Amino acid sequence: MGLCDYDPTDPDPQSSRYSQMVWSSTKKVGCGFRTCGGGGYIVCMYDTPSTAAGLTAASFKSNVQVPKTVPFFCPSSSTAATGRR
Repeated sequence: MGLCDYDPTDPDPQSSRYSQMVWSSTKKVGCGFRTCGGGGYIVCMYDTPSTAAGLTAASFKSNVQVPKTVPFFCPSSSTAATGRR
């Protein structure tokens, strides 16, 4: 799930990482990166976690602002481009 498929009227657990980054009460973030076996891991902790309000359409609407414009790279069939935000 990416920005182009984010739909605040139908919260999906896959959007939790995106919503956490833009959640209205998130004021601090700390991230770490570690390489392992030819790959890498990025882990971030957020203060205040978005899950504190629950993952419902109502909590998304009051805590995550809808982008004012659709990113130029979103395909025309994406949620963002079709206006279902």
